[in-house]
Amino acid sequence: MRSANPLTLAGHASRFIFTTLSTSTTLRSLTLFRVEVGASHQKAIVSVPTLRDMTLQESLFVPTNEPMPRTAITSLSFKQCFNLEAPMKHILNLFAGSLDTLDLDATLIFTHSFMETIRLPHLAHLRHGGIQWRAIDMQKLSFQSTITTLFLGPANTPHTGVIPPGILPQLRSLSAPLPVGKQLVPGRPVTYFRDTSLKKVCAGELDDTLSYFAKSTIGITYLEMCTELAVPSLLEALEKRVPRIKRFRLMTDSDRFRHNPEYATTHRNETGTGAGALKEVEIRFRAWAGCHAPPLISTSNCHIIFGALERACTALEVVTFTVVGASERFEKDENDLPPQSIYKLCKTGAGAWEERWWGTTISTRDTPHSCSPRRI
Repeated sequence: MRSANPLTLAGHASRFIFTTLSTSTTLRSLTLFRVEVGASHQKAIVSVPTLRDMTLQESLFVPTNEPMPRTAITSLSFKQCFNLEAPMKHILNLFAGSLDTLDLDATLIFTHSFMETIRLPHLAHLRHGGIQWRAIDMQKLSFQSTITTLFLGPANTPHTGVIPPGILPQLRSLSAPLPVGKQLVPGRPVTYFRDTSLKKVCAGELDDTLSYFAKSTIGITYLEMCTELAVPSLLEALEKRVPRIKRFRLMTDSDRFRHNPEYATTHRNETGTGAGALKEVEIRFRAWAGCHAPPLISTSNCHIIFGALERACTALEVVTFTVVGASERFEKDENDLPPQSIYKLCKTGAGAWEERWWGTTISTRDTPHSCSPRRI
């Protein structure tokens, strides 16, 4: 096999291909769908010298005591996998010496015990989008001290308990429910935080919430949170608590932002008194209930909010406004949104500002979608 990058194998037909895998010189990504991989085929997979990424979807490695060659696979993902503890432990032990990235399916229920019993000395990126992580479960991450990036999806129940202060000493990027973030950011070199629970931070909670992020040992530079506070109030709080912040994404359901933008610009009109290091801002709205067509951006309303940001943030380079459908995921990737739902204002090298309607397909992702940029 000379060229197979990436490759997806499904069902019983895959057994005829396994024997040729070890001769591949270009295969880097392999997905198995509904495949039970026996010992001989496991040897073929781990022997591929160029293979780095593997995804198991409704698939498993059958546990075996046969010796296996060392593997170069660094990334392992599970999708819709079976809750069978023995196959999970087997494959993690098999890849333990090389694994850098682990993406766990939301339905897997044995995750906590794996983190405590299997040492993954090179694990840097851990993602788990599903079950609740209690404080006692978080404690088991103390055995994985090399993790720098952690993603925990929104929990079904509120996070409770105290997370041990010594775990995850190298953590730099954290996406997790806000209560988890309040405990994991302080005392660690976290620069990136995203609230996966999208808990609304009210006016009386903002300063207290940001005070936890102020305790990062090197300073937060990216922050994503959900609130309905007016932009000037947010900028004041960011400058006070996280002065090194460079990128900020505001998620809001508030119609006051979208339909009455003056609400977002009250309190202050001074120049250069906002977050001084802030370079990129995104304000993301949710479309009103019952809106079936792609939601539209009102550029006139955006310009009012943009004006407040430009006056307050002297380092500002990019401002993005997006609208997400009422039934869509709030955190949906920008590249998956319709172009009329995205409005960007970008500062040019000459200091002028251009407005751009951004495309969403691969061919237009980094270029204006329908027309040349227009200066404002």
